[in-house]
Amino acid sequence: MVKYYCVICEGTNFTDFRGRKLEECTKCRSKARTRASFLAMKITGIFDIRDRRVLHLAPEKGLSAVLARHFGAGYYACDFDPTRYAFDHAPTHKLNLCADEYDIGTFDYILHNHVLEHVPCNPLLVVSKLDKLLNPGGIHIFTVPFSGSITRENLDPGLSTLEREKAFGQADHMRVFGSVDFPHALAELRGVINPKFPMLARFSRADLDRYRIPAEDHSKVTGGTVFFYQSPLQ
Repeated sequence: MVKYYCVICEGTNFTDFRGRKLEECTKCRSKARTRASFLAMKITGIFDIRDRRVLHLAPEKGLSAVLARHFGAGYYACDFDPTRYAFDHAPTHKLNLCADEYDIGTFDYILHNHVLEHVPCNPLLVVSKLDKLLNPGGIHIFTVPFSGSITRENLDPGLSTLEREKAFGQADHMRVFGSVDFPHALAELRGVINPKFPMLARFSRADLDRYRIPAEDHSKVTGGTVFFYQSPLQ
């Protein structure tokens, strides 16, 4: 029996990444958060019907290839800088998440991992605008990085890259999210009790370990925690 298994590309080899043991699949370069997001999408039935529209922001190459292959023209990849994602399997379109309107239609699934920390505007407003792109019953899944209990941000364009890296962990981050205030604000925004996907209720810890998804990402609130929302059916 294979000890470890990537649910995205079926790879079986993993390597350490930024201090996290066996975090990255060596075949598709997926991280634990990518695999967890994929599992959440899969268990909600994303692959049951081919005729779906899927919006993927800052598309990870391995996951993007799987989605593009399955959904064809229904797969829509976007980023503020599309040149960063020059894939052969699908074009990446430009999208400014801080723009007033998103003239890109509606979707059955919206997915993004560690994107909201980059936007130079209110991330909850971005979430709200993306939620409004969902078709009835559509699903929005995402992850963000966390540090501490309270969100810290600085939108000052004059902040140096060194200052931003020191404050938020990366030179192009506008903020780092708080594990207490952000889930609370997200639940209030969406009118839900718990905005997290119940990963531990759907998968055993043994399975999560095999998929190299730390159970603590889902028992606590971490950068691998999957946030989930389904739009009303009517």
